[in-house]
Amino acid sequence: MTEAEINQKQIEYRRHLNSLMISGKAMIALGIWTTLRVILAMLMGKNNLRAFIMQYFVDSDVVVDEINEFGMNIVIVVVFVIVLVISLIAFSINYIAGIGAYREGKGGKKGIVYIIFTVLILLGTLWIYVAYLFPASPQAVQKEQEVTFLNEQGSFLLDFTQVLICADILYAMVRSRKIGKELKEEQAV
Repeated sequence: MTEAEINQKQIEYRRHLNSLMISGKAMIALGIWTTLRVILAMLMGKNNLRAFIMQYFVDSDVVVDEINEFGMNIVIVVVFVIVLVISLIAFSINYIAGIGAYREGKGGKKGIVYIIFTVLILLGTLWIYVAYLFPASPQAVQKEQEVTFLNEQGSFLLDFTQVLICADILYAMVRSRKIGKELKEEQAV
C-alpha cells in the first residue's frame, strides 16, 4: 500500500472508532430514557394500571367484589416491582452494549459480550415490530387502536432509532476491526 492509501485507511479506522463511541453513548442514553419512560408511565398511570388489573381479574373469572383495596394495592406494588426489575434488566443490557462499544471505540478491550447484547437488542426490537405488524389476535388489534397516535409514533421512532444505533455499532465494529487488522499487517511488512 502507498502512503496515501495507508493514511486513508487510518482516517477511515478513526472514523469507525468514533462512530463506536458515539453509538455507545447513544445506546446508554436510550436505555436511560426507556427505563425512565416505563417508570413514569407506571407512576402516572396508576389508575390505568388498576383498571388493567381489574380487567385481568374479570377476564379470569375472579370475583372482583372479593378483592379489597388492600389486596389491590398489593397487586399493584407487585406488578410495579416486576416491571421495574424487567426495566432495569433491559437498561443493564443497553448499558453493557453501549459501554462495550464506547470502550472499543476508545481503543480499549475488544469484547464479545457487548456484541451479543447488541444483536439481542436488535433482534428483540425487530421482533416487536413483527408482533406489531402481524398481531396474534383481533383483540390485540383492538387494544392497539386504543393507544394514542402520538404515543404510538413516539415509540416507533425510539425503536427505529434503537435499530439504527445497533446497526451502526455492528457495522462500525466489523469495519474497524477489519481495517485495524489490515493496518497491523501493513506495519508488519
